[in-house]
Amino acid sequence: GFIESVLESLKTPGQDHAADQRQLLAKTLAKKLSIKRGKRLQQEEMDAMIENLFACKAPGVTPDSKPTMWVISFDELNKKFKI
Repeated sequence: GFIESVLESLKTPGQDHAADQRQLLAKTLAKKLSIKRGKRLQQEEMDAMIENLFACKAPGVTPDSKPTMWVISFDELNKKFKI
């Protein structure tokens, strides 16, 4: 199933350039091999994940361009929680 889904992603129309296909393959692999929502991690796994995240070229977004984090000011927290 995993290999089939990767191969299907490479069949996407408009992906004629080898660089585009390599980037698409990397994104597909990253998404398929990612830790799924709800999985409980050990502290060492969480530390390694954060370390690896900040070692990336673009740690602020996922391969699908979704944000990985938000910066919230102390004032915003105060307003949200009425501290």
